[in-house]
Amino acid sequence: MAQGRMLSRASSEDEALNRCSLEAHLLYVQTLPHLDRDGLVTGRPLLLWRLALPLRVDFIDIAGRLIDEWVQHGLVVRYPGKDGPVLFFKGFRRHNQNIPYAHEAPSVHPPPPGWRRTAAGLVPEDEQERRALAERFDVRSSYRRLLLDPDGQEQTTTSRRGRDVVVSRSSRHRDEVAYQDQSEDQDQSGGGGDQSL
Repeated sequence: MAQGRMLSRASSEDEALNRCSLEAHLLYVQTLPHLDRDGLVTGRPLLLWRLALPLRVDFIDIAGRLIDEWVQHGLVVRYPGKDGPVLFFKGFRRHNQNIPYAHEAPSVHPPPPGWRRTAAGLVPEDEQERRALAERFDVRSSYRRLLLDPDGQEQTTTSRRGRDVVVSRSSRHRDEVAYQDQSEDQDQSGGGGDQSL
């Protein structure tokens, strides 16, 4: 796991996060560095407290209530895992787009309901949800391409002229070729804030 995670500037204007109590807000921000590469962490209050605020003993008894606040405000999805509840921070990937996904340890938690794990990250199973999520990412984003093509129907190769050649299979199994200007594959989002970090 990385030594830290990104806290976007958009968090200061995130309405859901700012509706939380100060204690829930603090625990939320302190939990971010402990998320795995999929934006998942244990939902067991005592274990989460121990990860995020181990020196703040005043949070031991209220951690469960603070997690409930996150769920109520739509910041996280709580679902059952093999060792207790798991929390999925819904906007994690958007705010941590440049994580070296393949270089981090795989998650020990199952994916959230309605999502599946791929070699490049979690993707929603619902096509409309994937497309809506893809719109929040820059067109150069490899994760955006994954969301738009989760089964790998398109293959990208670089031509001698420095352009990416995108080859996709049509329903008749003919190759369809499109050229794109080669650009740095940075996962940058375009546009304003997000409902969750």
